[in-house]
Amino acid sequence: MWLFSKKGAVLIFAFILIFSFLASTLIPFQTEGGPSYISSQSEEARSEEGVELDIRSPGEGEIFEENATLTINFTVRNNSTNEFEGDMYGFIRHEGDIIEVVEERNIDLGPDIRQNYTVDWTAPTSSEYVIEVIIPHHTRDSVEIEVREPPRFEIVESGWEEREERNLTFVDVSYVVVNNGGLSGASDDVLYLYVDGEREEIESLPLDPGNRTGGTFEVNVTERNIDDIELRTDNDEVYMSIDDESPVDDDPIRQMMQYFLIFIAIFAAALFGYLALYNRIRKEKESTESSGEITVSSNEDGEESGDVSLSDGIGEDVKDGAPEESAGRDDLVLEDSEKLLQPRFSDGNEDVSEDE
Repeated sequence: MWLFSKKGAVLIFAFILIFSFLASTLIPFQTEGGPSYISSQSEEARSEEGVELDIRSPGEGEIFEENATLTINFTVRNNSTNEFEGDMYGFIRHEGDIIEVVEERNIDLGPDIRQNYTVDWTAPTSSEYVIEVIIPHHTRDSVEIEVREPPRFEIVESGWEEREERNLTFVDVSYVVVNNGGLSGASDDVLYLYVDGEREEIESLPLDPGNRTGGTFEVNVTERNIDDIELRTDNDEVYMSIDDESPVDDDPIRQMMQYFLIFIAIFAAALFGYLALYNRIRKEKESTESSGEITVSSNEDGEESGDVSLSDGIGEDVKDGAPEESAGRDDLVLEDSEKLLQPRFSDGNEDVSEDE
């Protein structure tokens, strides 16, 4: 048979070569990461004479917000004098892998024809992505973009204080706001002040990521009574009741210092009271130990006796100038009792005594 002849072997070998070339250069196939294209040439992008591809938007390094809709605008131009026909693909890469195909079509361009294409794509979570458009084995173009979370304004400090000024009463509402998001604040990002449920003032928050700002709202309460104040952003809110005895203070360090000072004041007062009570008890005890009692009495015979009570329970009886022991008390007998009881008069430098 001719298949087993020399001529047949040459034909079979030529057929295998042609099939391998077509399979490796013209047939795209799907991989786990998305569509891929095998080329017998380099993987680097190259532009074949007469075909140009240009991604006009978005620009290189442009930043977008999460879940924002991006418009991908690109242009294909056939600069040759021949008609061009081929497949074109647009896809999104993340960390080198294809995660989404956004465009897939066949293009047919006449000589010196330029065609614009537009594709919309919704940006996913915060990260870096590559937008790539390719005409297999002819040309490609790509741009890298970044997707960040939107601005997130959080109220980290707040409080209020009442003050008097020129017979007017004001409530000053203070605040500190931080942008903890990934993008800068825009003109429509604001802080709202509500008094008793009614919006009264707003403050714009053009903050870059990580930056903070603070300020004070002034509320005139001279001719009205208010119950509550509220600060709001699109991401946070703080409620404050004016019925409280003191303003709301969210600073834990300041609160801890206040508690510490209160503890010191209570401890000092208790210590002072204890020392005062101790000194009083000690003085009363010393006075009791050093005190005594002396009494003088007269009997039927006209003799007088003295009673001395000492603190230690020891006493002596004194009679006619001689001491005697007694049980529990001492009687002091005074011989000249009449003289002790006689009144004494003073006339000039002489003392005159009058006998009964």
